[in-house]
Amino acid sequence: MQSFKLNKAEEEALYKKSIALNVELIKTGELPMTESKIMHEILKQTLIMGELELTRNGEIRVLSNTKN
Repeated sequence: MQSFKLNKAEEEALYKKSIALNVELIKTGELPMTESKIMHEILKQTLIMGELELTRNGEIRVLSNTKN
């Protein structure tokens, strides 16, 4: 699988989160990140470094990752 499409709600959430993150990055003198870079970091921290759990209701839950 090479790509996937976000729905409108996911696009809006990613846009809002990227604005908030980039404001904080700029305040600390860092360069802003693209939405793509932010999405890759989210995927890395959840799918590669994180842990997922399947609930009894068949829902996927992302467990808190306290390791850096």
